[in-house]
Amino acid sequence: MKPKDYFKNLREAHGLTQKQLGEKINSNAAHISDYETGQRSISKEVAKKFTAIFSFFALTGFLNNATL
Repeated sequence: MKPKDYFKNLREAHGLTQKQLGEKINSNAAHISDYETGQRSISKEVAKKFTAIFSFFALTGFLNNATL
């Protein structure tokens, strides 16, 4: 499973819309959509925000990559 798929699955598992998740990370639904479709790389900063929101330690493994 690709990182973008993990983020979408986590968002959906937590019952969040793209808009709601965007608000939680000070972003917007369009950016969340771009992350989930792979049109925008997931930066380390964004990955850290996702990790903090979901308390999902497996995501920290992705932080070793320059871009996701």
